[in-house]
Amino acid sequence: MDPDPFFSPPQNVQNEFRTILSDLISGETYIIQKSADLRSWLPIQTNTASGPTMAITNVIDPGVEAWFLRAVR
Repeated sequence: MDPDPFFSPPQNVQNEFRTILSDLISGETYIIQKSADLRSWLPIQTNTASGPTMAITNVIDPGVEAWFLRAVR
């Protein structure tokens, strides 16, 4: 069974959200999606893993109180 990818604890660096997605399968495509309500998801990044980790960054919108990320393949 393939491992489930997971996000490292996020950091806020100069109004930019940063995290690392780990336990990836090299060669697999991962779509990072963002939601403010856990019902509607929008893709923000699509990458093919070249190793076991992938850096994820996104500008923080000060008008949004909370949002969520998920990775799907």
